[in-house]
Amino acid sequence: MYWNAPADWFAGPAIVLDTGDSDEDDPIDVDEPADAEDGPVVFAREVRPPLRRWAAGRAVRSDPASWAALVQRARQVDPRSGAAMMHGLLDSNELLTPAARDVVLALAETWPHRKLREAALALRHPPEPAPAPVSASTATQGAAETFSAQPSLF
Repeated sequence: MYWNAPADWFAGPAIVLDTGDSDEDDPIDVDEPADAEDGPVVFAREVRPPLRRWAAGRAVRSDPASWAALVQRARQVDPRSGAAMMHGLLDSNELLTPAARDVVLALAETWPHRKLREAALALRHPPEPAPAPVSASTATQGAAETFSAQPSLF
């Protein structure tokens, strides 16, 4: 990701390191002010995957129609960052239309990142709830009913 910084951020005194190799005939003007015509300075900034996941989820929450642009961007960045963006889409998938949700889930299920595929499968096929535990009194009742239904030998 790239950010624009105003040129005046870099105005002011310069730091010059004298290594002894400089020419005495070529003085350096360290008090030269920044030109207003220089324009903004562009520099790269690393955006880590957790921030990408959060940002993708937030973008979908603020504008659910932005999901397609996020998928397109996820395909352009490195694999880890793309998977994080797709995770953000899955985090907010309840806000998508059913057709968009199906597309996002299908893409996530085929994504190279294993954890993303597992998350998509879990959303499409939620795990079945565990059966309720049987209490001791219910188990005893069932055993008593089974016992009373059998004929007595005495």
